[in-house]
This record gives sequence, C-alpha cells and structure tokens, in this order.
Amino acid sequence: MKRVLQLQNRIREVKNNLFKDRDMKSIDNDLLTIENEYRLPLIFHDYLIGHIFYRARVVNNLSNLTHWKQSDFWEVPTKFVSSYGRINSKHESVFYLSSDLMQTLKEIRYKYDRPVVVSAYMLTRQISSVQIGARFDESMIDGKTLSNEEELIECNLISDFFNDIFSYPVGKGTEYLYKFSILYRNLFHKRGRIALLKIQI
Repeated sequence: MKRVLQLQNRIREVKNNLFKDRDMKSIDNDLLTIENEYRLPLIFHDYLIGHIFYRARVVNNLSNLTHWKQSDFWEVPTKFVSSYGRINSKHESVFYLSSDLMQTLKEIRYKYDRPVVVSAYMLTRQISSVQIGARFDESMIDGKTLSNEEELIECNLISDFFNDIFSYPVGKGTEYLYKFSILYRNLFHKRGRIALLKIQI
C-alpha cells in the first residue's frame, strides 16, 4: 500500500497548489510526475451512428434566429475565443456537446427568464471517446485491464482526481482553474487519437 499512500500525498499536493499564479509548465510537471509513476486510467466509449448530442446557446432575442446561418449552429470561431474554457485555451475553438439535454442547460447556467436555443446533432459516423472520471470496479481485475486491488485503488484515486479538476465550479476570479483542466485534457490526447472527451460529472 506504500504506492497508494504516496499517490494520495501527491494528489493532495497538486490540489493544494491550485492557485492563480501557477504557470502552465509547473502544472505540467506535476502531471508528468503522476503519469510517469502510475497508470493513467483510461476507459473508452464508442458512440454509434444515430446517437444524439445537444448544445444550448443563450440568445438575446428569438427573432434573431431568422438571420442565423448554418455556421451559427457550430463552434465559436477562433477569433472570438478570448478566454479559457473547460477544455479550450485562448483562441482555441472547441465544440462543446452533451448527451444529456438537461446537462447542456446546466452547463450554460440556464435561467428561465432568458431565451435559449437547443440544437440536436445526430452522428453520421461512429466516434470514440475517453471517459474522464470513470469509476473502476473489481470486475476489471482480470489480468488485462487491471492486475490487482492496489492498481484498482490507484486508478480510482487518479480518476477521482481528474473528475474533481474537471468539475470545479468556475466563476469570476477563478477562471485560472481552466488552465489545469486544459493540461489534463492534453494528457489524455497524448495517449492516442481521441475524437472526443467524455467528462463524467
């Protein structure tokens, strides 16, 4: 259990250092330390043809929809992305979608006194994702996915840690927390060609 205790301490140190003045390189070094010493928990999920995703946008006036073009239903153009997001850097456009209709409303902090447009997108080809924050159970100790209980505990500790990072509430003055989730996104992308990140919240 020594490795597990060391991992717990390492995660605690990283969480205690989530402050505004951290630069991206030092955050990345923290991640590399965990990645090099422990197994990165990966659970892949395939979305089949016909699966529907949702995206919600707050609008000032529903009458403006008559002027929308097809491009208005897709991601924000890079030139308009002036701040960090959950998984996007400045001037990086990311298409945020949800499989759950209510979740997409929650993501935009929907209020009933403001008009909202919800778009639905149906897959025309299968895509793969890696699930961030997925739970590992004892059935995965099969010699292939996981080798023993200690590895199971380690994977769940790291998975819970990632889940915390991606679900931190961010508001005015705490936007810097997005720097951490962006670097963790990069860590998952390095593991292969991943078309989509599925965040378990």
